[in-house]
Parts: sequence; structure tokens; C-alpha cells
Amino acid sequence: MEGVVRFHADFFSEDISKLLSGCFSEIAAWRRLMYLTGLIGQNPNRYSGFGYGNISRRYVSAEQPRKHHAFVISGSQTGHLCDSEMKHYTLVTACYPKENKVVSKGADTAVFRIHDSRNDLRAQ
Repeated sequence: MEGVVRFHADFFSEDISKLLSGCFSEIAAWRRLMYLTGLIGQNPNRYSGFGYGNISRRYVSAEQPRKHHAFVISGSQTGHLCDSEMKHYTLVTACYPKENKVVSKGADTAVFRIHDSRNDLRAQ
């Protein structure tokens, strides 16, 4: 299926609301704008009715310095939502492109290959 990327994910279910508190309002506002302009959405006539579009941004903190190249990404199949909540995002903390693997916490995520190149992720 077009737009679906499969990868191995080590996912840790964890409340990331405190971690995202400094960047959430910005990413949510940009995501809403993308939804309103049709860059993120869901349409029964496109992609077999599945949602499309994700948004991501780099994540830097004292615990996750810039050198680690972590990023926040909207969750898979959230395209139908005009407004998002923190539970709709995942914090990707590590990426291993050669193994086709990511390590994340929070909500479910997708579209790894697209976002890894845009966020300059490197294998650790």
C-alpha cells in the first residue's frame, strides 16, 4: 500500500506529556494548519480511505541533547483529527536505519523512513 512503511519498533508505553510540554503547542498548531490546508487528512477516495500525512519536529532537552537526533512525530492514522492531543504523538529516541528499527515512547507512530531523512537521524 502506498505510504505505509513497515519497520521494527521497540515501543515503550509511557506518559510523555511532561517531555512534550515545551513543544506541544507549536507542533499542534502547525499540524492543525496542515490539516486545514489538506496536507494532513483522511479521504475515502485516497489511500484506500486511510489517513495521510504526519508532522514531526526535532526534540532537544537536557536528557535528550541535540546529538541524539530525537524527534516527536504524530501517530499513525490520526489524519481524521483536526485538533490533536499529546496522546497522538510519539517521541522517537533512537533510530537504526540499517536494521529498519526505531525506539520510541508515548503513542504509536509511523512513516519512519520519510521522517528519518528530514530530521537527520543517524544510527547510534
